[in-house]
Amino acid sequence: MRIQIIEFDPSWPQAFSRIKQSLTSILDDIPILSIEHVGSTAVPGMASKPIIDIDIIVDPRNLPETCSALSTNGYTYNPEPRGIDRMSFRYNKHVHDSGATRQTEDGDIRRAVYVNMPEGVALKNHLAVRGVLMKHPELVAEYSRVKRELAAREFESIGMYVQGKNAVLEKILARVDLGEEEWNAIRHFNGL
Repeated sequence: MRIQIIEFDPSWPQAFSRIKQSLTSILDDIPILSIEHVGSTAVPGMASKPIIDIDIIVDPRNLPETCSALSTNGYTYNPEPRGIDRMSFRYNKHVHDSGATRQTEDGDIRRAVYVNMPEGVALKNHLAVRGVLMKHPELVAEYSRVKRELAAREFESIGMYVQGKNAVLEKILARVDLGEEEWNAIRHFNGL
């Protein structure tokens, strides 16, 4: 499989805002703690797969109704591997393409929506990586370079592409002040 990596597009924050507005409407009756733009498209200057990653943060008591609202409003649950502590949803109007190599059916940017609990490792990982990258342009440049190099190769799976980013991801996460338990959980989450 091929992975498409493109240079940062200044329209990505606006695309997130539109999607967030739609999600807020879908989840209007549910007490949502936050909806966050995460992943590489959230970091100015970062080369990325053109997929907007979104974390919806909910209290665990509201998890079932959040997932139900998404499922009845255009999203399909997409089970996560390795017991990851979040719920992943795919937008029904876009054919699944984890490499982001095909144009979407409606011309809009792809999205990956994750429902997270506030103490979840997946959420902490997303927020930690975004936080470090927002403060360290040299890591943005290095991570972008690694992703461009990987995009020039063919992979058997998206997992193999992700493994190719492990060294730079570990370098990024080393800048996060984490306790040993959190560090180990995030390292396990990332397959480090």
